[in-house]
Amino acid sequence: MKYPSWTTYNSNCWHLRFSLALSLCFGVFQSFSQQQNLGSDQRTTSIVRRYSILNPDDWFFDARLADRQDLARWAWEMDSIQVVSPVVLSDLRYLLLSNNDVLPSTSTADHLSYIDSTRTFQEYQPSTSADNHQIPDAYIRSRKPFLRHFYRSPLYLYEVNTEAFTLRIQPLLTGVLGSSKLFENHRGLYVRASIDRKIWLETSFLESQSAFPSYLNNWISRFKTIPGQGLYKNYKSSLFGVDKGYDYLNAQGNIQFNISKHIQGQFGYGKNPIGYGIRSLFLSDFANNYLYLKINTRVWKFNYQNLFGELAAESANGKRGDALLPKKYFAAHHLSLQVAPQVELGLFETVVFNRSKQFELQYLNPVILYRSIEHNLGSPDNVLLGLDASWVIARRVRIYSQVILDEFKLSEVRAGRGWWANKSGWQLGVEYINVGNIDHLDLQVEWNRVRPFTYAHRDSLSNYSHFFQPLAHPLGANFNEYLGILRYQPWSSWQFEIQLSSSKQGLDGPGENWGGNILLPYSTRQQDYGNEVGQGNLTSVFWSYVHVEYEWKPGLYLQAFYLHRQQTNSGIPQKESYFGLGIGWNRVFQPVIL
Repeated sequence: MKYPSWTTYNSNCWHLRFSLALSLCFGVFQSFSQQQNLGSDQRTTSIVRRYSILNPDDWFFDARLADRQDLARWAWEMDSIQVVSPVVLSDLRYLLLSNNDVLPSTSTADHLSYIDSTRTFQEYQPSTSADNHQIPDAYIRSRKPFLRHFYRSPLYLYEVNTEAFTLRIQPLLTGVLGSSKLFENHRGLYVRASIDRKIWLETSFLESQSAFPSYLNNWISRFKTIPGQGLYKNYKSSLFGVDKGYDYLNAQGNIQFNISKHIQGQFGYGKNPIGYGIRSLFLSDFANNYLYLKINTRVWKFNYQNLFGELAAESANGKRGDALLPKKYFAAHHLSLQVAPQVELGLFETVVFNRSKQFELQYLNPVILYRSIEHNLGSPDNVLLGLDASWVIARRVRIYSQVILDEFKLSEVRAGRGWWANKSGWQLGVEYINVGNIDHLDLQVEWNRVRPFTYAHRDSLSNYSHFFQPLAHPLGANFNEYLGILRYQPWSSWQFEIQLSSSKQGLDGPGENWGGNILLPYSTRQQDYGNEVGQGNLTSVFWSYVHVEYEWKPGLYLQAFYLHRQQTNSGIPQKESYFGLGIGWNRVFQPVIL
C-alpha cells in the first residue's frame, strides 16, 4: 500500500480535508451506535481532538465521549482513501490497534489483517470492497505472536475474541530516574472486556513509588494529599537513593451499558473531566478518583451528560486506618448544542451537598436547574453554574472558553466594590493544528482567571473539593494563569513537547484567608469589600517543561525531559530544575503543573 510523500501531503492539504469530509458523509458519527467510549485513553483522545478541528462537521461532542466502534470505522475508511501522511497513518494505525475488539471477527484465515513489528501496514484483504468503506472482516493481528498466545495484536499482552466475550489486557509501566533524586516507579495492568457486545467493562490499577520535585513535596505537606491520588505512606529506597518518597495505589474501573439507542449509562470509580482546555473550571482530572454514575444522551445536535458522585470531605492521610471519612455528594449536568457545524455552546451546573444519612433525592432529577431545588431546600448547598463555547475556524483553529459562576449579585457587580461573594472565573483558549502548514505541529495557549473565594463554601462538606483536592482548577482560586503547549511529531515514532506556565496567586499568611485556598470556610475571610485577584501574599510561578519521546515498539516509549520552576514570593526567587530519563510501557510520565 503506497502513500503520498511528505511534500505531496503538505502541498495538497485540501485533499485530506476533502477525504475527512467524504468519509464522515457516510454517517460514521451520526449512527451513535453507543459502543464503549474512550475512558482514560489519553493518546486516542489527543488524536480525536486533532481531527475534530480538521473536520468539525460531526465531531461536536467531547473527545472523551467518542465511540470506540465509530473511531475504528472512521480510521479504516481514512486508510482506504489513502490520502494521508506517514504521521497521519500512525494515528490511524493506533486507532485501529487500540480498538480492534470492536471490529467484526472472522472464522477464516483468508481475510486476516496483519501489522508487523516495524509498525508498517500490510495489505488489507477486507471481505467487501474498500470502495464501499467497510470495516475489514478481521481483527488486526501481529505477524509473529509471542509464544503463540501473547501479543497476537501489537498493543495487547493477551486477548480473547468470541461472539459472547472479548478481553484485552495491557501491562502498564513507567520508570523514571532524574536529578535531585527524582524518581517515578509505576506498575500495573489495564483490562477491557465486553459481554455480548452490550456490556463493557474497563479497569486499571497502578502500584507506585515516587520521589517528587520540591514544589510538589511542599504541596503534599500543606494539603496532606498527592494530586490525583488517595492514601499514601512514606517510602525510602537505598537502591535508588530515595529518602523522602511516597508509596500509593491507584485503581479505576467502570461498567458501561446501553439504556437505549441514544442513551448510555456508566457506573464506575474514576474521573470525568469536562472541557477542551489544558485546565477545566468545571470538572478536571486533578482530584482523586471518586464513585460516580453517569448517563449520557446523544441525539440530534445535543449531547447531554448527567453525573452523580460521592466525594470524601477530607483526606485519609494522617488519620486512623479504621475511621470512616466524612462523605459529601455532587450532582452535575452538562448540555452541549451544536448550533452550527463549527460552533458548540454548552451549559454546566453542579451542586455539592452533604446529608448525614442519604443522597438528596431531589437532585436526582436529570432535567431541572439545581439552583431552583437548592432554593426550595433553604439554600444549604453549594451550586455552581457554567457556560462554555467552542468555535472551529478554517478547519485549523479551535477557540474555546469557559465561564464559572459560583455566587454573585448583579448590583454589586455593577458597583465594582470588590464584594467577596461575587465569585466567578473564566477561561479563554486557542488550539492551533498544523501551525504554518507543518503536519503535526500543534500549539495550544490558554488564560485562566478565578476570583477569590470561588469554589469555597461554609466548610469541607460543601466546598468544591474531593480528598482535599480541588475538583476544578488545581490552583483553587484567587489567581491569574497563562499556559502554553507546543507539540511536534515530525515522524511517526518521535514527539517533542514544550510546556510553559506563568501564574500569579494571592496566598494566605498565618491565620489569614484571602480566598485562594478553597478548603477554608468563606466565613473566615479578611474583608467583605475590596477583594481583587491576587490579594494577600502575591506569589508568582514560572514553570517550563521540555519532553522528548520515542516509540521504540508499539506502546513502548523511551523519554527524556527537563523541568524548571521558579517561584517568587516577597521578591525572593526560589528556583528548582530537574532532568531525567524514563521508559513507559503503555504509559508516559507527565509532571503536575502547579
